[in-house]
Amino acid sequence: KEKYKDTLLEHTKANIEKMTDEGKALELENIKKDLDLFRVKFDVYSFESAIRKSGAIEKALKELESHIYVDNGAKILKTSEYLDDKDRPIVKSNGDFTYFLPDIAYHYDKLSRKFDYLIDVLGADHHGYVNRMKSALMMKGYKKETLEVPLIQVVRLMDQGVEVKMSKRTGNAITLKELCEEVGVDAVRYFFVARSNTSHLDFDYALAKSKTNDNPVYYAMYAHARLHNVLELGKGMKVDYSGKLLKEKSELDILKTLQEFPHIVEIIAKSHEVHKLTIFIHSLATLIHSFYNECRIVNKENLELTANRLGLVEASKIVLSNALSLIGVNAPNKM
Repeated sequence: KEKYKDTLLEHTKANIEKMTDEGKALELENIKKDLDLFRVKFDVYSFESAIRKSGAIEKALKELESHIYVDNGAKILKTSEYLDDKDRPIVKSNGDFTYFLPDIAYHYDKLSRKFDYLIDVLGADHHGYVNRMKSALMMKGYKKETLEVPLIQVVRLMDQGVEVKMSKRTGNAITLKELCEEVGVDAVRYFFVARSNTSHLDFDYALAKSKTNDNPVYYAMYAHARLHNVLELGKGMKVDYSGKLLKEKSELDILKTLQEFPHIVEIIAKSHEVHKLTIFIHSLATLIHSFYNECRIVNKENLELTANRLGLVEASKIVLSNALSLIGVNAPNKM
């Protein structure tokens, strides 16, 4: 109203389009702010309306001609000849596109921009979508492996062991922004990553807010802060990275775990099972706490052993910080 005064009061197509475009732009800015808070950035935002205006849908329809038949006036795509359990309509009998056809055009557009591997992140209720889209890509000569579709399970918000009932219909819902502001971005990111895609996640609201060792995020961050404190205590002292004097079980356990880190990152990069990183983080944090409690790290009466232990502390701090940063979680020096 402040921007346009009364110039949009007339009920015309042009005015409706202007208000719609303005409203979408404002809402997208809100979404971007929420994602920025959550430490997520998208390089490109694609709108179905833009795909429709570009002529990409008609182009895809023409390219698929040899895989289409007509049934009662509707155009049907022969996806059952590939991976699908049945054929799928792409144009209704009244000439309107089904939602599937613009999606096909969107995927073709991505591949035309020289991307050779696509990942669609969808909810678990979209399992029937996977093979039909793979089939549409195979019709154009792409391998079925070109597209991967991880199906993400539902998140339940729990508070003191009781489910927080949410409903979009009644407006009783907790947004990502509200969750981040209430329990902290680090906790939300860690908890969301800590389960595999195929597992239901019960997000424990009270646990995520707690500052105890039962909270895995706090536990890992506290381990990092302890390592930093030790290095501050040993500042100016000699550091030896050879590890030649490290003989205690807690020391050797850490060395073995640090050695596994590159291999675990490689496995996760190939499998996309990011929850394995939180398993590694928790294991390393547990070993760090044990080492801290069991060994006298800075001992001025044994400078050579101290140098070896400070080397282990520094290596542990680097790896723990790197592991946390890979899931976008901070590694604080003080708690």
